[in-house]
Amino acid sequence: MSAATPKRLLNKHTRAISALFGVDDDGQGRKDDQGRADPQRDPLEQTHSAIRRHHSQRATLIGLKLNKIGRVTELQDTPAVRGMIAKVQHLVRVVDEK
Repeated sequence: MSAATPKRLLNKHTRAISALFGVDDDGQGRKDDQGRADPQRDPLEQTHSAIRRHHSQRATLIGLKLNKIGRVTELQDTPAVRGMIAKVQHLVRVVDEK
C-alpha cells in the first residue's frame, strides 16, 4: 500500500489484515524506538470449527497452529502468514490485549 493509494480502493480483506498487523495507510509497519521495524506478533484465536470445511482450510489452520476452537497462537507478520489468515479469516479472530 502506497501513500497515494486511497483507502476506499482497498478491499475490506486487505484493510482487515493491515489492521491486524498494524500497517499504516502509507504501508509502513510499526517501528521501535530506534526506527527499526518491530517484528509484530499479534495473538490469533480460532473461533469456528473446521468441520465441513475444505481440507485446504483445515491444513491452513494447522499451519497457523490452530486446530481446536479457542486455541490462541502468536504469529509473526510475514506475507505467508497474511495469506494464510486471509484464507481462513472467517474461522479466526484477533485477540485484543487488554
